[in-house]
Amino acid sequence: MLRKSNANLTPKENTPTVACRTETMGDGESNTIMNLIFFDLLCNEPMQSSLKLTTYTANAPRIYGLPKVHKPGVPLRPVVSDIGGPTCELARFLASTLSPLGRCRYNVSNSLEVSRMVTGRILPEGHILASLDVVSLFTNVPIGMLRVEVERRYVEIEESTTLEKSDVMKILDFCIDAGYFVFDGRIFRQLDGVAMGSPLGPIAADIIMQKVLNDVLEMSPLRIDFVIKYVDDLLIAVHSEDKHLLTEAFGSIHDRIKFTIELEQEGKLPYLDLNIHRDRENKLSTSWYTKPSSSQRLLNYNSRHPRYTIVNVARNLIRRSRMLTTNPHENADNQVANILRKNDFPEGVIERLMRQRGRPDTRGTVALADQMEFVHTLTYIRGVSEKLQRKIMRATGIRVAFKPPRKVAEFFSHVKEPVPMDRRCDVVYSIPCKDCQKRYIGTTSQMLKNRLSGHKSDVGPPMRNSRVSSLCIHVAATGHEFDLKATKIIDQHRNHRKRLILEAAHIKKNLSRIVNRREECADINIAYAALLHET
Repeated sequence: MLRKSNANLTPKENTPTVACRTETMGDGESNTIMNLIFFDLLCNEPMQSSLKLTTYTANAPRIYGLPKVHKPGVPLRPVVSDIGGPTCELARFLASTLSPLGRCRYNVSNSLEVSRMVTGRILPEGHILASLDVVSLFTNVPIGMLRVEVERRYVEIEESTTLEKSDVMKILDFCIDAGYFVFDGRIFRQLDGVAMGSPLGPIAADIIMQKVLNDVLEMSPLRIDFVIKYVDDLLIAVHSEDKHLLTEAFGSIHDRIKFTIELEQEGKLPYLDLNIHRDRENKLSTSWYTKPSSSQRLLNYNSRHPRYTIVNVARNLIRRSRMLTTNPHENADNQVANILRKNDFPEGVIERLMRQRGRPDTRGTVALADQMEFVHTLTYIRGVSEKLQRKIMRATGIRVAFKPPRKVAEFFSHVKEPVPMDRRCDVVYSIPCKDCQKRYIGTTSQMLKNRLSGHKSDVGPPMRNSRVSSLCIHVAATGHEFDLKATKIIDQHRNHRKRLILEAAHIKKNLSRIVNRREECADINIAYAALLHET
């Protein structure tokens, strides 16, 4: 997959890129922009907003490819993981600010809404159904058009933000111009489009789609009865004589935005997970639809999940298929039953689930959930967890949810380029002593290289404070030296409190082999002693 992605990073790609030289670009510029903007807004914006948007531990975003298994040749969808990147929080803030621009009267939020809108509708004589899809919309967003649209429509967000138009445009320009990523040891900068994976991507795509749709409907002679939009997928009822003009009309707005079209066949058109039917009287109805490439895989009946979770997955599939099927001549139950059989559901369970009608009664569950103040997550162990759940609920009133012992991601190779160890942050680390067998265990939210630099400075010479950490105490008492180059990361967590617990657990587990003091793990409850015995 990585080799395939590498081959795709060429000048011929739809996403123009150029190689850059440094992985540290972005931090300073992002913080400078936030300081300039929030300097004038402190009276209106909370200080924590400014602090949240600044970053000192950012790493260059990593690109990876997700295979489009439903398309011929299994092409890769490039995704840039912007989490932890220098502009991630700034782009998220901007996307929230621009969110009112994403509202459109043609938008739908799910296929159930589509089914309700079209069911019973009668098309005008001579009209047929067509669906249009943009080819790689995110990476083909015209940046010039996006800038013009945001500036033109600023009046629509003016009442919901304290930012001036110039500030919004400044942040937008920076987030777009700072779009870069690491692949195969090289750094590339994206010259056009927005990255899939950036918080700015969805709202940018929505703004462009609205612009294209409005221009076509206002300027083209197409005879269109209705339009429905889900992200970049359009459902259109158009006169049959105009069907060949659809792609030309939509593709004429900008040369980077190209559409593929699918026309109804024999009175049917797939759209999202629906089949939309048009009968002889031009009346529309829907039925549940799955793509031919669907694996039809659910939670297997024998998987290590609570039985109620497995059954509810099947129950919701049955309910959804029935809610989406409004065509009186279609019945999705047989298809759903076959899917359940492929996932090892017993015939008796399938028959019982199929006999249930309507929505499950969740009123008691909702009321109970409202009364519960705490929810705790435990790893599921069959035969034990159910009994433990009931006892905890009766004794404490705490709601217990379960998670599987292993995640799907553990069975697949890591597709993203790893962050160098010295640039990782929010870690628990271990440093060995060069002169004895002991180690020091610590944690930091900084980049590891910066924390190690602090350790090096602490131990001198001259040593400024021998009590600043257990590492310094050991050096001061013995004259030993720690091997900072042999540091290892032993755990990682973004949550500060949970990371401190992980640090204390590692200290507790290795008390006889580390220089840390016993009181550094005093917060670990004695109930965990059996799990954290020294190894």
